Amino acid sequence: MAFFIYEFQVVFVVIDIFDNQMKNMGRIVFVALGLLTFQNLFSQSNENLWEGHFSYFKVVDLAQGSTNIYAAAQNAIFVYDTATADLSTITTVEGLSGELISSIHYSETYKLLLIGYENGLIDLYLEENKEVVTVVDILEKLTIPPDKKRINHFNEYSDIVFIATDFGISEFNLSRLEFGNTFYIGPGGTQLSVKETAVYNDKIYAACYDNLGIRMADVNSVNLIDYSVWTEIHPGNYDSVMTDGTTLYTVNSTGVIFDISAGTLNQLFDFPGPFRKLKTSGAYLIATTRNRVYVYDQGFSLLAEFDKGEFETEFWAALVLDERIYIASNDLGMLSRSL
Repeated sequence: MAFFIYEFQVVFVVIDIFDNQMKNMGRIVFVALGLLTFQNLFSQSNENLWEGHFSYFKVVDLAQGSTNIYAAAQNAIFVYDTATADLSTITTVEGLSGELISSIHYSETYKLLLIGYENGLIDLYLEENKEVVTVVDILEKLTIPPDKKRINHFNEYSDIVFIATDFGISEFNLSRLEFGNTFYIGPGGTQLSVKETAVYNDKIYAACYDNLGIRMADVNSVNLIDYSVWTEIHPGNYDSVMTDGTTLYTVNSTGVIFDISAGTLNQLFDFPGPFRKLKTSGAYLIATTRNRVYVYDQGFSLLAEFDKGEFETEFWAALVLDERIYIASNDLGMLSRSL
């Protein structure tokens, strides 16, 4: 069942009067925190009501806490409290680097937000004291080429975050706020582009490019640094690997999602259009493509499907919190509506 955007609200949080994109598109930017309402020219239906909680226009990733939605714009973070409807920002004023953000993750256990960048930099936002700690270990590592340092994904497991990058996987200890080992899991211990990791049934899985497939190792092994303990189980290029706790999913580079829980490739669906993100959110599995968002239950039954309709934007990621879906868009900030 598809739902279309017919009416929405956009909350603008603007730091600069104009940016280049805004100038080129001829839009007006308000230097304020304001609430604007736009009516769709194509329909006056009130049944499908969307809200854009803010817009620094391009939102590239989302993360969630117990009541907060964290949205990553290109070089700033917006925090929307779903319980109070309060909106706040984390910017260079609070200590962010201002570089291009590629991935974020919120740790509910440690009350911190991990912010990864295209250039390999990582910022840690410590929520309790509102402090930003910048981690430069990957950025300054001389053995990694500059174009291989991109932070692709954070996967929290116990007190460790596995950081998927374009050179391999790095460990980061959340309790000590320090790096551990780095795993170069390509043939012969070479650098390999890892898009995501997931831990399922005491195994760690890595979704890889360079036609080196899904790679697997024992997550409790003391020798993960040894490339030979990593086994390629499915050849090809994969954008995502994710578990909802009961099932292990992967999405390949052509947008086909598989259940690989039993060790075989069990095809479930072929997503039309460029695939963006696969996320778990409470009891939901959410797949985002450029033009649509699909919400599944834990049995992979489709519960809802959201289409961008007539609007010329793109979707990047989506989450569900308190029976509302939040979608990161390319031009309209973060959109929201009830499931």
